[in-house]
Amino acid sequence: MEERLPLEYAALGLLMRGPQHGYQLHQDFVRYFGPIWHCGRSQFYAALKALEAAGLVTSSQEPQEGRPPRHVLHITPAGQQAFLEWLHAPVLSVRQMRVEFLSKLRLFDLLDLPGATALIEAQLAVCDERLARLETARRAGRANDFDELVYTFRKGQLEAVRSWLEQCRRRYT
Repeated sequence: MEERLPLEYAALGLLMRGPQHGYQLHQDFVRYFGPIWHCGRSQFYAALKALEAAGLVTSSQEPQEGRPPRHVLHITPAGQQAFLEWLHAPVLSVRQMRVEFLSKLRLFDLLDLPGATALIEAQLAVCDERLARLETARRAGRANDFDELVYTFRKGQLEAVRSWLEQCRRRYT
């Protein structure tokens, strides 16, 4: 699967609900993802163009009375497959939790799709693996005071994410 931006996957997710024109898609993005992150219209339209260039989205023209035709976007089967693969895959870094993981949970809810619990379980497993690797690296190295600060910071982040994921698991079960 080619790596795409989370914004592109969010747009694909919105198109899973049916064909829409770009302006409405951006309005829906702001409505559903506004609490997660901000995206200007030009950035959103650039993501739509990238999806169309990749063959994940097609477009058609819809006539409008007294106005230029409206550009309506449709998700392709390849777009659906790419979206679903992304949706069900855990993120690999704590940094991606704030935008990408939250967006995935939002899309599970918005599209009423099964699998959120499995995603949360997979994400917990990623956190556990990261915690274990962090501890292994700590034991293997000769830590100075700064290294210990870095270790406690990263460990604290992972533990906080893990605790939050436990809350998510309770919500979705």
